[in-house]
Amino acid sequence: RPASSRKMPAEQMTRRMVMAVANPHVDILGHCTGRQIVGTPRAPSTFDAEIVFAACAQFNTAVEINCRPERQDPPDELLELALDWDCVVSIDTDAHAPGQMEWQISGCDKAVKHGIADDAIVNTKSADDLLAWVEGALGRRDVPLHAYRPPTPIRPATPTAGGPAWTEVQAARRMG
Repeated sequence: RPASSRKMPAEQMTRRMVMAVANPHVDILGHCTGRQIVGTPRAPSTFDAEIVFAACAQFNTAVEINCRPERQDPPDELLELALDWDCVVSIDTDAHAPGQMEWQISGCDKAVKHGIADDAIVNTKSADDLLAWVEGALGRRDVPLHAYRPPTPIRPATPTAGGPAWTEVQAARRMG
């Protein structure tokens, strides 16, 4: 997202993020806060994480664990919230050079720290299983991009210890 959009009001950012994760052509929500904690600090975007992660769970859009040392996104508390919603994750180095691929270890360590099972990490899947996940994520890949209309976000119920409580939330995808 453009730098200027990181400073938009939380309600607008929430809507923008929900529209993205519900898009049938999006598989992973990356850099969810856009923060930078090393070097030149950059404040994280503000958004309603309950709504965004509920949408990720509803549309089977993975949440990225960004291993880049200056990002380390999402912060632990947001990753825990995503896991409360039973979101799947992707571990990504955000590498810009071959030597930066070794950052993958820090993302794997973070996944272990948070008790994330291998089957909840999309890039631990076999090639066939990964393709099946991409193609079958709630059948949303059947929607041509030009026909896609974003959902209207609805505030979800608070997750409980027993798992997501999104029974009344229906993110309606309107087709044109």
